[in-house]
Amino acid sequence: MMKTLALVVCAVGLACGGDPTPATKPSSEHVIGPVAVAATHAAPTCPFAAIGSGSADDNAAFEGANGEDRRAKPEHGDRCEIADSNLDRVERAIASAPNGNAPTASKPWDHHAAPQFDALVEARFRLSPDERTRLAQNGFVVPARLEMGTYARAFHEIYQSELPVYVSVDAVLDAIYAGNDSLIADVEDAQLAPALVQLLDALACALPAAAADYPKETVRDLDVYVAVARALVRGDAPASMFGDASVEAEATALVNRAIDARELARTPLFGRDRMIDFTAYTPRSHYAATEPRKRYFRASMWLSRLELNLVSRSSRSSQPGELPDPRETPREDIDALALADLVGHAHQDTALAKLDRAWALFAGRREDISIAQLALLRTQANITSLTDPGAATKLRAAIGDRFQRTARLHYMPDGSKILPAITTLLGPRVVPDAAATRPLVQGEVPGRENLGAADMAYALGHDRARDYLADERAKYPTLDRQLDVARGIVLHAPRGSDDMYSAWLDAIAGLAQSPAGARPSFTATPAYADLRIDSALAAFGQLKHNFVLIAGESYFEGGCEIPDGYVEPAPATYDALIDYAKRGERAMAELDADGSLGARAYFARVGTILGVLRTIQTDELADRALTSDERSFLSMIAEMQPGTTGNAPSYTGWWFDMFRHRELDGLAAPDFIASYFTGGTIAYLGATSPRVGIFVVDTGGAPRLAVGPVARAYEYHGEVQHRLDDAAGKALADAKRVAPWAASYTVAAPLEPDIYIRWEPGDEKPITVRAQSDVGDVTIELYDHHRRALQKMTKHVKNGTTVFGLHVTEDGNTGLIHMRGSKTAIEGLHVQAGNYHEWLDLGDVEPMIEVGLGKLTEAPATDDDGSGN
Repeated sequence: MMKTLALVVCAVGLACGGDPTPATKPSSEHVIGPVAVAATHAAPTCPFAAIGSGSADDNAAFEGANGEDRRAKPEHGDRCEIADSNLDRVERAIASAPNGNAPTASKPWDHHAAPQFDALVEARFRLSPDERTRLAQNGFVVPARLEMGTYARAFHEIYQSELPVYVSVDAVLDAIYAGNDSLIADVEDAQLAPALVQLLDALACALPAAAADYPKETVRDLDVYVAVARALVRGDAPASMFGDASVEAEATALVNRAIDARELARTPLFGRDRMIDFTAYTPRSHYAATEPRKRYFRASMWLSRLELNLVSRSSRSSQPGELPDPRETPREDIDALALADLVGHAHQDTALAKLDRAWALFAGRREDISIAQLALLRTQANITSLTDPGAATKLRAAIGDRFQRTARLHYMPDGSKILPAITTLLGPRVVPDAAATRPLVQGEVPGRENLGAADMAYALGHDRARDYLADERAKYPTLDRQLDVARGIVLHAPRGSDDMYSAWLDAIAGLAQSPAGARPSFTATPAYADLRIDSALAAFGQLKHNFVLIAGESYFEGGCEIPDGYVEPAPATYDALIDYAKRGERAMAELDADGSLGARAYFARVGTILGVLRTIQTDELADRALTSDERSFLSMIAEMQPGTTGNAPSYTGWWFDMFRHRELDGLAAPDFIASYFTGGTIAYLGATSPRVGIFVVDTGGAPRLAVGPVARAYEYHGEVQHRLDDAAGKALADAKRVAPWAASYTVAAPLEPDIYIRWEPGDEKPITVRAQSDVGDVTIELYDHHRRALQKMTKHVKNGTTVFGLHVTEDGNTGLIHMRGSKTAIEGLHVQAGNYHEWLDLGDVEPMIEVGLGKLTEAPATDDDGSGN
């Protein structure tokens, strides 16, 4: 590691015949405002005041994102230096080259002889005996101790250490994830959130004039519905458009429960009880970053997840209890028709269509009946008046058996085989993976209320995942068959032709494919099958994380100095990602028509890079060695230079080109957690800091090592009373992050020694190591910019202070630290104690190292005079 210093519903008494659970009392900060005592008061005046964009604190997380820079041309004219002009040159050369090198006569590694570049990797990472054993066994190893905070830092470290680079599919998918998240956030901030506010304000203002055409109970229902949405998006107290205090009291209770986000609750609304999963209103993903985003998230969740039941079929939507209730809900039929009429009355058809189109471009189709479709159904059913006693019956007849749904996007009682026809204002997108969970739980697999990560891995195409379901398969005899049903849904469910979600999901499913051609022998091992499971789960979790609002979640019944490189072979994944980039470019022609977000250029650049990596894979699978241009491209992966007075930091290389914000997104920590299924517990997938893997590549030439970052996915199952956001996921104890598939390729990290290291070379002070017990031999090496050892000293460290008197001096002109008599600058220390290794970089601004390891988080008090031993 490098350190740079300076739902079981019955359990909550909600759906099993018991009394309704009372609402959790919200904290004072959640209370929107006092409710008037009078029965009525003056109604709000239209038009409403505009909403501000938020306080400075709201956007603090995004400051400095545009202060970054890049290197357009090489500073020294070097054709191998990382710079945009050099990247452009080799990319064009790779794209135009008719064929790569001639195929080689590769031989599989014998698992004994040292591969090429072994000495380079050993000098940098000092593999332990256990790590060597795992490398020989699998052909690759992922040491737990080689944790990197981000993929960018891992690639920069490999570049700086002049090691052969392994471009994992995990890293590429992480770049897609970060860019997609940033893009959705920017489109929502700039266009969708303001449009939603205007839409809701227009509906509210139109309601009093339209009310004469609706039954009284419908007018009140719409007043509540719009008041809740407007309060959630504005952060104001709910306001009845008729000054009705009872409406405001009901809306305030609903708003408080949505903001409190703590329960799946039986809730009376629109004339009947229904289950509302208020935990789903917990802002997650980028929505947790600012108050305006939190408000947009909650309001959109209300408008897309609160279902108006139209045709009950097996059961009413969101019906409480254990038993389905197929009775129709004519009041909700009229509410839905009135909502569609109100949209037209407010002249918001076009505005709502634009919101619907944006969600469709992001995540595809919906299965509920849209507002536009409702208006057409009303015409087809010849419903001229909503006060007509037969209007609801006419609507249900017009719907008939059309609009069949495949995914449960809310709680439904057991036995609800044919899902009801419903409508929402915004329409959650029904994605293939959501529909695929239905065959795996109660309803299709009797008694099974929970899913696990292995279920999703198998559905995504990974046969190896079946091994991790052995106990479940024994417990539920029908699960084997249902797993194949779920996989068939993921692979063959209807997909949009232009949405980004389905292309991304296809890229993840492509990870399960074994491409034809020359592949390194490690790809045939069970351990690599486990690594691919890890890749797929991390990527699937990222996908669910970014689309937490838009896509519905299912319920039960993510330079030339480099000597060589290798791109992990996943052609199906890359083909789907290239399609994703093309779809993104087309979508942004609509959503970023004026180019203010730079979104089309971003997708074009990502598509170019993916195309180059795909071409390199083609040559690799043909057993060809990399061409000089391909090696040059891979070597120009990532270079970071700190900012100085008057100059912004620079982030150059094709890796950073894959991000919309080079610094903000490219250096962002990959930690996330995302729920994907709600049953007896809430099922989550997450990932944390990547680790460096070491791979033996034995195609395209002699066996050789390559080094690159890989994902660290995990699963977690939590209580149904609340949902975790990213911050809560990051705070989980390691013991709660379960990843059984990683055991086959990961070697546990050795324990940190209990020592405290301090070095302030600018003051000509020696390196001091403090301990409170006998630690044993500790070796300290000084290293240069490329992590090459310059000087080395070993001492026995015991209780007290041990001084390492390495010979260094400070350049008075540059402030750089050097070995005496040398011009080579020192950039940090390598510390070794037994099998434990740590690399500590000197600070950029004030060169200094001070860090505690093991139990010594603070410098121990000592009476030692510092003379050492």
